[in-house]
Amino acid sequence: MPVLPTPELATLLHISAKDPIIRMQTQAIDEHHQPIDYSILYTNMFEFQVKYYLPRQTASGLPASKTGQ
Repeated sequence: MPVLPTPELATLLHISAKDPIIRMQTQAIDEHHQPIDYSILYTNMFEFQVKYYLPRQTASGLPASKTGQ
């Protein structure tokens, strides 16, 4: 979510306090659904990039790399 930075965040990110930044909240849970990490991240929205790696699965449910496809 874009937000305006505090003066301290603007200084840390080397941007103007008038430049919007991205605020992200993340939570990781274990196999019992217990939280093991909670983070609030701030980043310069003009430099932020997202890359996804989504392994392909075959009809059998196996990853394509395991079936030779």
